[in-house]
Amino acid sequence: MGERERFSAIIDTILKENLGAYRVKVFFFGSWSRFEERPSSDIDIAIQAAEPLPPGALARLRAAFEDSPLPLPPC
Repeated sequence: MGERERFSAIIDTILKENLGAYRVKVFFFGSWSRFEERPSSDIDIAIQAAEPLPPGALARLRAAFEDSPLPLPPC
């Protein structure tokens, strides 16, 4: 499994564990979505929820990304 596939699997797991119970759309944008990433590139993610997420949901999602083995912290 290459780096891109490993990162995708980690991101997918984090999103499912933290947002799987909610109706959301997830969008990737930026250099990773265009396959133009560099070693210093971050992974840009936008989330559109059908209904307001409960308090703390995004904070838990952010914490999950910060605690993950992904190489760059979220912005």
